[in-house]
Amino acid sequence: MLTLGEGTLGALAQVAQMEAMQAADPAAFGPMTGWTTLIAYGSVAFGVLVSLVWPVFLIVWFTRRRVRERTSTWT
Repeated sequence: MLTLGEGTLGALAQVAQMEAMQAADPAAFGPMTGWTTLIAYGSVAFGVLVSLVWPVFLIVWFTRRRVRERTSTWT
């Protein structure tokens, strides 16, 4: 839940930032008018996906017998 909340806030912040940059210099963003929002939401979606998958990957990785044997010597 926290990841989704952070992702939502991140998306809103990125969209607001890109809109402010576009308003400050419209000529610089002329060709990318529709892409700025897509880029912002895409990067946040990727971040949320990684945040959700990473803990699952770690659990699976550290339950492997070979990894447990190797990490048992880490003291």
